[in-house]
Amino acid sequence: MIRFYILPIEIAEGNHRGPMYLKWRFNATGIDCKWSMKDYGLIPAAMVACDLTQAQHEQLVTNPDVAAAPENIDNNISDIAIPAVKEVLEALRIPAGWVTNAYTYRQILRMVGGLFLFAQRYHGMHNEQLIDNVGQLDLQWSQIPTDRQNRIKATADALGYTYADVKNTWLVRRILKHLADQWGNTPILFGFVTL
Repeated sequence: MIRFYILPIEIAEGNHRGPMYLKWRFNATGIDCKWSMKDYGLIPAAMVACDLTQAQHEQLVTNPDVAAAPENIDNNISDIAIPAVKEVLEALRIPAGWVTNAYTYRQILRMVGGLFLFAQRYHGMHNEQLIDNVGQLDLQWSQIPTDRQNRIKATADALGYTYADVKNTWLVRRILKHLADQWGNTPILFGFVTL
């Protein structure tokens, strides 16, 4: 079965990066399944599409820093799941205050995916993390150094995104969601599945 997860990345032997808990070149003891990953730029977090068994899924979700979507991602997120999902997202520097039961899992995954793709472009253009720590999510735009503001704007320009609505009083978490949402309906491609 194909499932989506948001989880930490492990870094091995320099700059090699792979999904925590899954088998890859530098983690021979991880869960052995087919997977494809979208990372959060240089931030050690990823969204992973996995083709795995129910037993492997149950093993993966025992880790407290893993958020899992159900098989049917077109259902709205349940009130019971929201606190755990928000906790994992926030710990991985992903703004989650907007997550409510009004959204389907697909919509939540697409927003996170849009943010990750923005962060990947930011990394490619500027070779740094989009944000350095969780605390920066609660800074106002006016508190962000001008040189970093300019790099964020340059990245938005490269993607054809608008930031004209952004106010100096907006928190970084709101700005990141605003930018992520601009990925729109463009498919997010994984190796064997499209979101």
